[in-house]
Amino acid sequence: MATDIELPPYRIRANEYAAFNLHFLVRHYRSWKSWLVFVPAPLFVAVMIFLTSDNLAVEVRLGVTLAAFVLAFIVSAILMQGCALARCLLRFGKQPIGQAEIRVSLTDEHFISALPQQEGRYKWAGLHDVVRSGKLSLVYVHPHMAVIIPDRIFSDEVAVHTFFDEAYDRWTRAKATAGS
Repeated sequence: MATDIELPPYRIRANEYAAFNLHFLVRHYRSWKSWLVFVPAPLFVAVMIFLTSDNLAVEVRLGVTLAAFVLAFIVSAILMQGCALARCLLRFGKQPIGQAEIRVSLTDEHFISALPQQEGRYKWAGLHDVVRSGKLSLVYVHPHMAVIIPDRIFSDEVAVHTFFDEAYDRWTRAKATAGS
């Protein structure tokens, strides 16, 4: 039987929230399907270029159209994600995660995350992922939502890795038990 672990209360800082959002973007866009949202604008640009460049040879016309599509795709992805990140950071101070202390506990059965007005108790086998990203430990309680645990709340690097290893072990053991 493992020992319960309770972390000291902490507040998430804006830079930690930004780091989580960047990690989430990379994680979310692993699947090609998630990139489809960026196709309409570049497709429109490419079609317009193709239709207006009828004085060029077909090979050149297709090359220019393809280059325009790729460039417009990259620009639209950067702009949309930049705007999404900026929106998250602007709203950060108004959200409970930006205002309140967070308390995190590990028990044999649950990962517990609590704000003053709400508490989430998650069975270990029900968690989606437990990962490290930069100076953060992230416990994904839902595919699109994680509890952010910054390294700065621990006394030293050994304590960070001890906590993370314990959380990761409890999660993997619960997943293995649930799968058998």
